Amino acid sequence: MDNNILLKWFQRQFSNPQLVILLLLLATLFAVVLLFGQMLGPVLIAIVLAYLMDTPIEQLKRQGMGHSFAMGLIYLLFLTFFIFLIVVLMPLLSRQVTDFLATVPAMVQAGREILTQLPESYPTLVSAEQLNEIVNTASRSMTEFAQQALSKSIGFIPGIITVLIYLVLVPMLVFFMLKDKRTLFAWFTSFLPQDRSLAEQVWHEVDLQI
Repeated sequence: MDNNILLKWFQRQFSNPQLVILLLLLATLFAVVLLFGQMLGPVLIAIVLAYLMDTPIEQLKRQGMGHSFAMGLIYLLFLTFFIFLIVVLMPLLSRQVTDFLATVPAMVQAGREILTQLPESYPTLVSAEQLNEIVNTASRSMTEFAQQALSKSIGFIPGIITVLIYLVLVPMLVFFMLKDKRTLFAWFTSFLPQDRSLAEQVWHEVDLQI
């Protein structure tokens, strides 16, 4: 009995070809992102940025501005903000990290000076031998920490190369996606079924919410 009810529910829900097309599109999109997300990272980021920038471009066009001029203005603002992040914020963050690392030896030395005064101030609590053992243990720990930090910093090199690739590719991809939006959209929709009104309706609702 339960199997029959479940079968009827599936037949009733999936008898609509529009719903099947929508589910297939969502499943395909999810599979592409899951399997090729890392490889297509710059493309996916550029798609999101181009989509967000398309709204102000369309608003400027409705106010009488030409497409090329509106696109150039919005892209110039995006590029200015992008360069600002690279030129100003990233060096500032790097300088903060460098300054912190530069103060570490002084902090360690100050800590050692405080520890050396403990036997004189509190001879009943800690002896000179115990203090030497604590200092040696701390020195070994700091050496191991420095070695680990060095090995991890070398491991960051591939990540830095990836970031540099993103910094070059993403602005270029955004520009071409904005410039050739209609051509790219027509090419993408050529792979979709002709009867896709439900998918278009869902996309329109999502677009209004965003």
